[in-house]
Amino acid sequence: MRHLNVFMLLLAAGVPAWPAAADVTIKEAVSKKAGAEKVQAERTTFVRGLSMRVDARRGDKSQSTIYDAASGRIILLNPGKRSAEIHDAAATSTDVERKLPSGRVSAELTPTGQAKELLGVRCEEYAFVVTAPIDVKSEVLFSLRGTVWIARQAPGLEDYLSFSRAALKAQFVFGDFESKSAVLALVRGQTELYRRVAALGGVPYAIDLAFKFDGTGMAIGLANKMAGGTTYTAATTVDTQALPDDLFTIPQGWTTTTKSPKGGER
Repeated sequence: MRHLNVFMLLLAAGVPAWPAAADVTIKEAVSKKAGAEKVQAERTTFVRGLSMRVDARRGDKSQSTIYDAASGRIILLNPGKRSAEIHDAAATSTDVERKLPSGRVSAELTPTGQAKELLGVRCEEYAFVVTAPIDVKSEVLFSLRGTVWIARQAPGLEDYLSFSRAALKAQFVFGDFESKSAVLALVRGQTELYRRVAALGGVPYAIDLAFKFDGTGMAIGLANKMAGGTTYTAATTVDTQALPDDLFTIPQGWTTTTKSPKGGER
């Protein structure tokens, strides 16, 4: 489930003064096909001040992640086990950079000139190509290609972008930062895509992407047959209603563990 929490990313450095009430909720439907697996999921992202929470649900399974920019913590919530894992954002970022340097991730976004309304908001279409190696030493690339519809006048846009700036300063890694190989490459690629969208000053309302290994030979073909696929993500609602404080805290009575980047406990 954790790899579904791949969203809401970064911008430029600097944290602006924060308004007294800065809440936004984005609900999304996610359809994914990878190899023989097909997944239908729902994701809800809540932003309030310097905190963000992402709830991902697939069938009867759910997981939540809280990103607290003020404290520099990433908190993984497991409702089924009533437990929480706390990760230091800076240490996690350093570990991910060691496994897959950001300098080896490339991304290109190109406007297509097309525009349409989604949820009553004007969105502009961009084509993208993002590539990342499957590990630090590999020459095999994992690529993401597709289109994204970007809203530049969305409800809660400034709050969304302001949190993105704070997230960059806190060195957040979004997605399954404990994963390896192709999954980490996918996380890195999607992270870079969302960072670029935020840098354009917008919110992604729909993303249609295909992911696969780039290269030739029987091994690459087999890998794409087993792990290549597509993902379509679309916002279903966006609103700015006030959010409760306890949405961004660990529930009382839950077991709490502080984790090191390599999986050790403290």
